[in-house]
Amino acid sequence: MILVILSQIYPPEMAISGYVRGEVRRYTLGGSHSGYEIDSVISVRDGGRIGCILLSGSRIVTIKSWNPDSFRVDTFYAYYNTFYLVEFFKKPYFGLEANRSDINVAIRSLKFPITPGDRWPAYDWCGPQPGDFYELGDIDGNGLSDSIVFLPSEMWYEYVSSDTDTVITTGVIEYAFLYSYRDTVRYISDTNYWMLFKRGFYHYDYVHFTYVKNVGYVEYRVDSSRVDYYSLVYYRNGRFETPIMTLDSTDTLYDLYSRTMEPLNVAERTGEEGPTLTVKGRRVYMRCDGCSYRIYAADGRMVKAGTSSGETSIPLKAGVYFVKVADGVERVVIR
Repeated sequence: MILVILSQIYPPEMAISGYVRGEVRRYTLGGSHSGYEIDSVISVRDGGRIGCILLSGSRIVTIKSWNPDSFRVDTFYAYYNTFYLVEFFKKPYFGLEANRSDINVAIRSLKFPITPGDRWPAYDWCGPQPGDFYELGDIDGNGLSDSIVFLPSEMWYEYVSSDTDTVITTGVIEYAFLYSYRDTVRYISDTNYWMLFKRGFYHYDYVHFTYVKNVGYVEYRVDSSRVDYYSLVYYRNGRFETPIMTLDSTDTLYDLYSRTMEPLNVAERTGEEGPTLTVKGRRVYMRCDGCSYRIYAADGRMVKAGTSSGETSIPLKAGVYFVKVADGVERVVIR
């Protein structure tokens, strides 16, 4: 196998995303989902059009995701737009119920520069903004149009390591589905009047991203809560009366969705097939007596080289590496 680095990460802030053209990532699904998805990085390019036009200096990553259980293949994007990194843009489902309605929600997972305790608006301008209404058509089949409204939402840095190698961001994403209903009831002296009401499902999705520098997000999780409201409006004697808001129920917090990178940090070949590589912490242990090796960072730089004698311990910083040893190349992840 010949090691070919097809694209470097640029600009420097985007290094924490870890995206390199040609790489493959496997994520285990959790929460109310199961199985796994395999993501392939198709391209890393300068800004352009992906439903909206990104400014000069932006960077767009095109990702193709395959779910072997459902045989579904999705193409979506991650992008850097000077100050923010957005993940999962145009992915049909990534834990937000809003995205099931073919609305491309754009969530800012990171803000640059990385500053502990910093907070920022969650919705990026490539997607819906707070206060935006979207008509969804007749979702519940009663002949009336239903809608969704997006509410002010925020992300913040939950944890930043001293060397910014590990970053955790958290946010609360708020929006409401509004389902329209209408009924005819009998009023005093047999006068008919309409009772109109909207049933609102207010979603509070708690999203969490965990990033490792030069690796990307190793976990994405959504915990969700829902509040059910009725908004009643009476139409009688030729006019609408004041709406009445009624709380119907509150759902408890539950684990809706998670995406966890599978442990790619153990690359192994055993026995007569060649050397054995094992990762423990931030060291690669190589068992191959007399084997020459070279280790490359994700951007193509050679960072280590030598000859293994018995079991050789090689310290590395967090990141994605390609280890060329004997007649092959192994990919390892140091977290």
